Amino acid sequence: MNRCPPTERLELLLRERLAAAEREEVAAHLEGCPDCQQTLDHLSATTETPPAAPAPAGPEPPEGFLSRLK
Repeated sequence: MNRCPPTERLELLLRERLAAAEREEVAAHLEGCPDCQQTLDHLSATTETPPAAPAPAGPEPPEGFLSRLK
């Protein structure tokens, strides 16, 4: 990648929403581009990380199950 990636692509990198090949391509570009490094630093400081998704609720344990574990 010779040209700088668009800001949207850097945002996707921060949010871990790029495919592995794209991540590698952008990371390789970032190694040699101080302008993109600065943009990424700015984005990471201003971009909110979405909250983690709650764990899916599983089935309820059978009646008396927990008391048998004690």
